[in-house]
Amino acid sequence: MLARVLKRALFIGSISACFSQTMIAQTVVQYGTSGTHLAGHIRMTWQYGPPGFGETPRTDPKVKFAYLLLAKPIVVVPAANSTGNNPDSETVKNVRKIRLWCFEKPECKELFHIASDCVVTVEGQLHHGIAPLDFYDITMDIEKMTAGNCSQR
Repeated sequence: MLARVLKRALFIGSISACFSQTMIAQTVVQYGTSGTHLAGHIRMTWQYGPPGFGETPRTDPKVKFAYLLLAKPIVVVPAANSTGNNPDSETVKNVRKIRLWCFEKPECKELFHIASDCVVTVEGQLHHGIAPLDFYDITMDIEKMTAGNCSQR
């Protein structure tokens, strides 16, 4: 009986250790911090846009947008000076996709065309997605973007 109890305790302990190691392995970044660097692959996708965002598929146009697909999930936490009324005060765990906002930067437009085969490093500020066109929980206002490690076609 004691042996069975000890085996269960060891099993539960090893599962707990695996989960805590998974959480520790995630990179933690803050909202609103200028110069946040993240690396991943740029992906382009389509989603229904305004006015109905898919409620009326026959009339709702589709919107094409870019997002960053991270190799490993991250945790996004509030900045130290964040208040409870701020959307950026919510911690979001296991983030793998980040909606990218580039705002007419020429280097972004160029890289969006070739970046699906490249590891891209983006630098900017993270925000909690609150606008309908954000589509994901986390967005980034890109300040700088560079591509490297591209596949040859």
